Amino acid sequence: LILPVGYAAERAEQAIMRLAAASPRLPAGIFVNSTSALEGIMRWLKLRRPESAPAPHVGSFDWDPFAGLVDRNITMARQDVPAMLDVLFEMMAAKEQGNRKVEVPVRMVPSPYAA
Repeated sequence: LILPVGYAAERAEQAIMRLAAASPRLPAGIFVNSTSALEGIMRWLKLRRPESAPAPHVGSFDWDPFAGLVDRNITMARQDVPAMLDVLFEMMAAKEQGNRKVEVPVRMVPSPYAA
């Protein structure tokens, strides 16, 4: 299930609110595209999640050292910016023309409170 609502915290919060209203159970995991959207998801989970609903595990593509302190169920993907820049400068130095797909793996960063 993909809910393309952009990066705004309010839109992410509204999306999970609609999802929870339409389904008796939340998904076991939610992957969020940014720390801004993560803010909206976490706000809904902390303030409006029914007590009977288990908290889902949350993944975020943006790494934020403070977001991991919010909840033990958060894992973030930390982009390897130095490696991305190395690839960019290599391409520039080689004066590459055209398109080439380059995949730079991310580093998974669990919450410091993860059990």
